[in-house]
Amino acid sequence: ATNLFADLGGTPDNGGVWTGPSALAGGDLGTFDPATNTAGVYTYTVTGVAPCANAVQTVTVTINAAPNPGTTTSVGICTTAPATDLLPLLGGADNGGVWTGPSALAGGDLGTFDPATDLAGVYTYTLTGVAPCANANATVTVTITAADDATFVYADFCAGSGGTPGVINTPGGTFSFNPNPGDGSTIVPGTGVIANEVAGSTYNVQYTTPAGPCQSSSTIPVNIGTPVNPGITGTHVFCSTDAAGDLLPDLGGADNGGVWTGPSALAGGDLGTFDPATNTAGVYTYTLTGTNGCANGVETVTVTINAAPDVGTVGTHTYCSTGGATNLFADLGGTPDNGGVWTGPSALAGGDLGTFDPATNTAGIYTYTVTGVAPCANAVQTVTVTINAAPNAGTTTVFGICTVAPAADLLPLLGGADNGGVWTGPSALAGGDLGTFDPATNTAGVYTYTVTGVAPCANVFATVTVTITANDDPTFVYADFCAGSGGTPGVINTPGGTFSFNPDPGDGSTIVPGTGVISNGVGGSIYNIQYLTPVGPCQDSVTIAVNVDTPANPGTNNTLTTCSTAGTTDLFTLLGGADVGGTWSPVMTSGTGVFDPATDVAGVYTYLVNGVGTCGNDSATVTVTINAAGNPGTNNTLTACSTDGTTDLFTLLGGADVGGVWSPAMASGTGVFNPAVDAGGNYTYTLTNAPCVPVNATITVTVNVAANAGTANTVTLCDTDPTVDLFSLIGGADLGGVWSPAMASGTGVYNPAIDVAGTYTYTVTGVAPCGNAATTVDVIIDNTPCTTTPPTTPFVISNMLTPNGDGKNDTWIITNVSQLDGSPVTIFNRWGTKLYETNSYNNDWNGTYNGQDLPDGSYYYVIEFNGEVIQGPLTLLRTNK
Repeated sequence: ATNLFADLGGTPDNGGVWTGPSALAGGDLGTFDPATNTAGVYTYTVTGVAPCANAVQTVTVTINAAPNPGTTTSVGICTTAPATDLLPLLGGADNGGVWTGPSALAGGDLGTFDPATDLAGVYTYTLTGVAPCANANATVTVTITAADDATFVYADFCAGSGGTPGVINTPGGTFSFNPNPGDGSTIVPGTGVIANEVAGSTYNVQYTTPAGPCQSSSTIPVNIGTPVNPGITGTHVFCSTDAAGDLLPDLGGADNGGVWTGPSALAGGDLGTFDPATNTAGVYTYTLTGTNGCANGVETVTVTINAAPDVGTVGTHTYCSTGGATNLFADLGGTPDNGGVWTGPSALAGGDLGTFDPATNTAGIYTYTVTGVAPCANAVQTVTVTINAAPNAGTTTVFGICTVAPAADLLPLLGGADNGGVWTGPSALAGGDLGTFDPATNTAGVYTYTVTGVAPCANVFATVTVTITANDDPTFVYADFCAGSGGTPGVINTPGGTFSFNPDPGDGSTIVPGTGVISNGVGGSIYNIQYLTPVGPCQDSVTIAVNVDTPANPGTNNTLTTCSTAGTTDLFTLLGGADVGGTWSPVMTSGTGVFDPATDVAGVYTYLVNGVGTCGNDSATVTVTINAAGNPGTNNTLTACSTDGTTDLFTLLGGADVGGVWSPAMASGTGVFNPAVDAGGNYTYTLTNAPCVPVNATITVTVNVAANAGTANTVTLCDTDPTVDLFSLIGGADLGGVWSPAMASGTGVYNPAIDVAGTYTYTVTGVAPCGNAATTVDVIIDNTPCTTTPPTTPFVISNMLTPNGDGKNDTWIITNVSQLDGSPVTIFNRWGTKLYETNSYNNDWNGTYNGQDLPDGSYYYVIEFNGEVIQGPLTLLRTNK
């Protein structure tokens, strides 16, 4: 410490007061101690005696940091080890120094020592101090030791039999897979015994000598033999008519490549193709030769051949429908086996004889099936049965016909007789087999119809006895009528007959056959009505035309609901097919049936149509309702902050009608917008009053997110601590804020050696209408814990990681890392996110997280060792070459 009073030029008065970044001891002497006071501008004020003003002068104090060369240490390096940077071994030394020693080291201030080219000895790291600080140095004593002999012996072995290493030149080390096969196999590190090995694999087994400065390893391949699989004992039953088949599948998944032996030679190589037409039944053996110490595999398949059944050859049989029963078995050619079953269109009697009776059975294809002994399929053969129908001449009958009747066919009178017969009788009939009898030219009497039978069926015949009688009188009277009023016939000369339309008009009208009354008559139609006298040999008919008058059609009553702003509507179109030419009452402004909601009033409008002939006048109405169009208001906008209260968007529409619907719906279920739960966007208010076209207005809502400056915090540091990013202490704040007062870094990174203690405010500017947000971090400098003697550790922790593939610091290095086995090692980013954690660190972390490369930047580590917590910064610089 020195007195700042001496730094004031001239002859300053005593008795003044010192003020500045930190309180000074020594009263008016202003004793400044660089170990406890803060650099900056210190002001010396002497109070003047009135009327003299106070006198003020300043001393600007700068503190140059003493260089830190780290802590003197030693390191043992193996002759085969890669080049190692000595700087990290000094434990946090400043960069920028110079290395001197037995050999010139590469790597600049890193002091890269290569045991292949550099000499063992003491290497000194010297840092030049900035005046008034003196230079500082520390040393690393390097020893070089020969690498351990990691060679060992490991014989190939068969899967399932286990494997154990042989002679090991440097015992006591550990075994591992390199690389790990990832197939579920494991290796016991202490003994090298492999378990769960996978047949056919080659494992690269690595042996690493016990931990030490000259620890070494070697890797040799170990081949795992594959046990042969001859499958399981199998059987195969062939039918004598089967195609050749492979026996290999009968072994249940046996390996290929084996050899078959047995009663006869099999084709197909290792498939063992057996042909029941040429090979002999018996036991066939499949042999597989084992390799890599695995025994041969032998398994058998027993083959049986069953004879196929015989059902003869296809047959046919033709019956007459009136013939006797016979056995279909006799119709099968060859020598079919007995004991089969007949199936077909109908069930046969006689068991395997298949007795067919044309009087009860159905013609068709009958199948004879003899069941085969597996695997022989059933044998099937058929007999096609045809039944020739016995000729049918019908039934003898009598027939009366009127003298004036048209010619009539006699064949239908026989009741289902076959066509193709021949008529004979008193006179020759026209129409061939129809036997057409014309009372005007043919003679009454007995007519015979003869049908020739198809063998084995005989010919048959039947007769029709014909008599001729005079016709009935069918004349009647029927007056015209009006549609809807019905119509009834008058005088009928031969009552008791039936009425019908001839032809049927097909318009939905009906006629009662017994009375002739017409229903559903269509106006404007002419119906041809036929009267048929009662049934008899002289039945006759007559047809007359009846006119149906058309009633007036005013259409159907209807309604119209229209909008006050809609166009005109022709009410006539709403009546549904009404007659034209009618009149409307009351009269519309158009003078026609066109309704205009702008000039015509709502109400009932009547359409009158005059009737024609006997049909009276008729009318229909259209009831008109006029709905008013709504007012949805005017489009508007709303800008809200995410922390604002609710707003009723309806109030922004400016005089809109109530009763509308908002879309999309808001969480309130109404038009009340809540920026805490509703999203920004276009909210449309729609009024619907059918049939008026829906009308709407839109409120465009923008929600700006409130600024987040995080949570206030306090941090206590030593002035010798590394820098701290205050942003990481306020928890989830928005980026882009401003720190006040400004730190020397120009960002939120606080440097205890340069920046002053106090309250630092982080302010994030809000987007209107959201206000700004601010959070503070109180920084306290307390050097009390800094004087605590740090724990003595047997290792040096690197603070640099450059995973760029140059062989230097590609992983994070801790010397004597084996001493940490069982101690938790954790790495975090500047925001406190845990990126890596292990209890068995082995100098293998390469700056990745979840398989992805981490970006360049500052990270920190935490190590729990022997009850102490060791932590420090770690710089990741992937671009360093």
